[in-house]
Amino acid sequence: MKYFYPNDALSIDECENVWIDHNELYSKIGAGIGVDTYDGLLDIKNGSRYVTVSWNYLHHHMKCSLIGHTDNTGQQTIDSQMRITYHHNLFSNTDGRNPSIRYGAIHMFNNFFEDITDYGIAARDGAHAKIENSVYHNVLLPMSTDKFPVSGLPNGYICESGNIFSGTSGANVISQTGCDFWDAATLPYSYTLDPVETVGSIVKLVAGIGIITSVGENGELPVEITSFTASSNGKNIELQWHTATETNNAGFEVQKYFNDRWEKIGFVEGAGTSNSEHHYSYNDTNPASLSYVYRLKQIDRNGKFTYSSIVEGVTSLSDQDFVLLQNYPNPFNPSTMIQFVVAKKQSVTLTVYNAIGQKVASLFSNVAEAGKIYSVKFNGQTFPSGMYFSVLENGTKRSVKKILLMK
Repeated sequence: MKYFYPNDALSIDECENVWIDHNELYSKIGAGIGVDTYDGLLDIKNGSRYVTVSWNYLHHHMKCSLIGHTDNTGQQTIDSQMRITYHHNLFSNTDGRNPSIRYGAIHMFNNFFEDITDYGIAARDGAHAKIENSVYHNVLLPMSTDKFPVSGLPNGYICESGNIFSGTSGANVISQTGCDFWDAATLPYSYTLDPVETVGSIVKLVAGIGIITSVGENGELPVEITSFTASSNGKNIELQWHTATETNNAGFEVQKYFNDRWEKIGFVEGAGTSNSEHHYSYNDTNPASLSYVYRLKQIDRNGKFTYSSIVEGVTSLSDQDFVLLQNYPNPFNPSTMIQFVVAKKQSVTLTVYNAIGQKVASLFSNVAEAGKIYSVKFNGQTFPSGMYFSVLENGTKRSVKKILLMK
């Protein structure tokens, strides 16, 4: 959603039980753009409660997200009822209000913030914030309870745990935590925290435009995809998929993940409505890298859409090559996946060493088949935090990657 001037892009006003999921909200920043050029990207106000904001991508905007629109004490009783949850959202290249909250309470977990020129969250006017397992990278002021003091009103409260502050991020300003505010009454739902080391990879891959799979009136899927594969075809990657049935299927947008975002690379027309099996293919003639991940955006004739599962494709290697891919996630705690691929069938070993050169784990020692992506799990549960090295060898050549265990 692009900028709407002078109003908010999305405003939740006096609402209950709202779910804001898989959207992209942005305007622009730069020369000639001031704090008041555009209003908020996502504002929640007038006592709105039980609002969940999940898997959204908010970027390139000055005033990102405001919860509670005024310091006026006449609004205090209404806005103190606000209960908001933000999880798995990506905030990138914004200025302030990520978010800013008055009076109410917000629970935030597994969000990723990057390149923010003013502040992350500001809790004000007695508002409570609980922030867990989120990443703040290059954020000038990640968290503050004291940024906007108001005479006659208490500052806010921030109870934070398990967060990572990296890059050029500054120090938090938290004068009161209020952690005892959070109990079964103020946090009346169950949830599972993703390890903070995985948040960047997960959120950047999945947050943004998308919807839940749509179904027909009788619960049937509009398009039933029975298989979706990616394979090497010389220097290209060929995608193939089959459908068993289709209903009002306009076609498939082929998307590839690169530059930290999903990008459209092609479109394949669908069969409309059909009860017979159909075969589709798409050839990516410009992979430009060894490995990519792909997905399909299936689009109905009425404009609704849904996404397929994700597949990974690897281009062909020369006869002399084998490749050790970077582990995922990295940093990790306690386990991570290490992948490699060889150009021709050969014996290889995959080993992990610590920072002083001691072997700590042998993960693979066998014959590897050509072109197959091998995924091997390394569990660092019994090892201390620190830098380790994954090493792939075939007797004459070795490839080394740094991996970071962070507990």
